[in-house]
Amino acid sequence: MQYSLVVGAFGVVALALVGCTGSTDTTVATSGRPAAPTTMGTTVVDTTTARTSTNPGATPEPSAPATTASSPAVPSSRKPAPVPAQPFLTSANVYWLWAVPTAAEGRQEVLGAGHREVEGPAVLRSAVQALFEGPDPAEVEAGMVSEIPLGSRLLEASIDRFGTATLNLSAEFDAPSGTLSETARVAQVVFTATQFPTVDRVRFQIDGVDRTELASHGIDVAGGADRAGFAGVRPVVLVEEPHPGAVLPPSFRISGESSVRSVAWAVTDGEGEILAEGITLAGARGGWTPFRATVDLPDGLQGRGAVIVFEPKHGFPT
Repeated sequence: MQYSLVVGAFGVVALALVGCTGSTDTTVATSGRPAAPTTMGTTVVDTTTARTSTNPGATPEPSAPATTASSPAVPSSRKPAPVPAQPFLTSANVYWLWAVPTAAEGRQEVLGAGHREVEGPAVLRSAVQALFEGPDPAEVEAGMVSEIPLGSRLLEASIDRFGTATLNLSAEFDAPSGTLSETARVAQVVFTATQFPTVDRVRFQIDGVDRTELASHGIDVAGGADRAGFAGVRPVVLVEEPHPGAVLPPSFRISGESSVRSVAWAVTDGEGEILAEGITLAGARGGWTPFRATVDLPDGLQGRGAVIVFEPKHGFPT
């Protein structure tokens, strides 16, 4: 069982509170699907723009009963120019490889999630581009790394009505490496893309050419890759929120997905003292299902703290 932990800050002051501190035996991973954007469904589709309806023309007024009747108005044949969708910011996760403590194995390298504010309406494109830019300083301090080769670029992104996102990537993404590195890089892209409700799987292209395998170890992406294909780097408890470096208010939510039914959580201060704890239920065993817990902390807390999520049968990590 992996112990998932987010290190952040309490209160409203982010000054010097971003990142992860403490001994390496408590630096652990978090990730997951963010909540669906509250904007309209076109926010996930990269090529959608809003258009005004065509003006059918004005209705002619009745003619006066004079010998010289006024001519009825002629419907206009001119169409209004399309109105482009206005840009906006929305929350998204980006996924990194993270070495997390486990009850049986010491440490295991699995996916963890960072957080970005990305620009819409092309949020899929924006999130993948943010992923390719690499982890931010708080994520690096927490131990997160990217296995995506330097120089990799997103050339094109689209989503069809069947839930398949097609990502055309540059040749750098296909560079050879070790099995874990190649698996993790593909998983990073798949998890980042499938966080959005309109994306179920990812179809890969390299320089415009469809691929059924990627990199030197032939990572299978035939028919489109989804989250189920990456069990080796998918944590048992995948935390959506909060994220590493977050500033936690007195009341906040812990959420994500889990492959076990019961998920235990605890919030500690910088000295490791437990401030709040509880157990919440995910779905049935046999697959990853959502979980959510609301945490209420005492007012006035300041300084660093940690959110730790684990399977109850393994107990609180020490």
